[in-house]
This record gives sequence, structure tokens and C-alpha cells, in this order.
Amino acid sequence: MASKYAKRSIGDLINSDFDVAHSGFHMSEQGMSRSFGYVYYKIMGDSVFPVIPVSINTYYPSNQTTPDRAVKLGHAVRAGIEAWPDDIRVVVTATGGLNHFPELPLPRRHRRQ
Repeated sequence: MASKYAKRSIGDLINSDFDVAHSGFHMSEQGMSRSFGYVYYKIMGDSVFPVIPVSINTYYPSNQTTPDRAVKLGHAVRAGIEAWPDDIRVVVTATGGLNHFPELPLPRRHRRQ
């Protein structure tokens, strides 16, 4: 079921002027990155929903995504999902190189004063 929505999301993002790539498979010994696996383990628990993992390049020059572009991508993902005619529950997760452990306190140097 999720692959149908993943394909639709790809089309929606292309129609919103985003360049996307996708992979149709993982090798048998390859799992999800910890940033997505963490959502299943710590947040979903026993209530698991299909997830379409979306990654953006925040690490490798020269085509790193800017914060403004990442926000625009998030808005485009939401607009696409809201336009779907199906009445489904959707889990949206994002990764961009920030803290993958939101329940942990920030180190003192990162806390707001």
C-alpha cells in the first residue's frame, strides 16, 4: 500500500519543481537508516503505520539543501498529501542531520537562555 503513495508523492514533488530520486529496493542485509528506524522503535511502538522515508542531502557538498528549500519541500509534501482523495492516516517523518533523539535534553551550550 505505501508504495502507491510513495509513487504519488514523487509525482507531486516533481510537479512542484523538486528533483527527486528513489530506490525501489534494499539489499537483504541493508536496513533503514537509524533516523527512520528510530521512529519505529521509539515513537510508533506497537502502532506501526506505513512510512515513506524521505531524505535530503544536508551533508555532502556541493548540492546541500538550504534550510529555506527544506521548508519548501515540507510544504510541498503536505500539499501533496492533503490533495489525495483517499481518507488515510499519514505519518510524516523528516531527517536532515539534526538531533535524532528529541526526548534527550540538549547539551548546555545549545539550550535557550
